Amino acid sequence: MGMLGISFALGAGDVATTAIGLNMGLGEGNPFMRAAYESYGSMGLVGVKAVAMCGTLTFPLMSKNTKLIFGLWVLTFATIHVYAIANNLALILF
Repeated sequence: MGMLGISFALGAGDVATTAIGLNMGLGEGNPFMRAAYESYGSMGLVGVKAVAMCGTLTFPLMSKNTKLIFGLWVLTFATIHVYAIANNLALILF
């Protein structure tokens, strides 16, 4: 599956755990995601995440060291998702 696939899967996990938490009455800490959810519900979360994923694909292309920058960018994005999922699960379960 590669790093990009893992990053996409983690993004989906972030959206899913965020939606579960919000449906349980928990709040959203990220102001962009909160505004998207308040305006468009779960589809707003998916939309914001899709735009972020497009950035994951296009931002590194602006660099001369595309392969290195792309790998670091995807790794950073995946790390953020792991943190977000862990935080969401902690709030949901405890």
